[in-house]
Amino acid sequence: MSNSQSQSFVHRRNRDGSYDSICSQCAATAATASMEADLRNGERNHTCDKYLLETRLKYMTQPPPASKPSPEADS
Repeated sequence: MSNSQSQSFVHRRNRDGSYDSICSQCAATAATASMEADLRNGERNHTCDKYLLETRLKYMTQPPPASKPSPEADS
């Protein structure tokens, strides 16, 4: 996926005071910077990795695991 206007990023502040920009499409770290405003350049240059997109899609579309009946239900 190329960088598009539908792409958005979540900013996370780290313990050391730096910031990460996480791509909401592929969940990769697009940029890390000491100042939040400095993340924009990395976001503009970010291109999602096809493998990450495919892996995330497979994970998100899997049905939830079947729950096992509780032992109490057998009594």
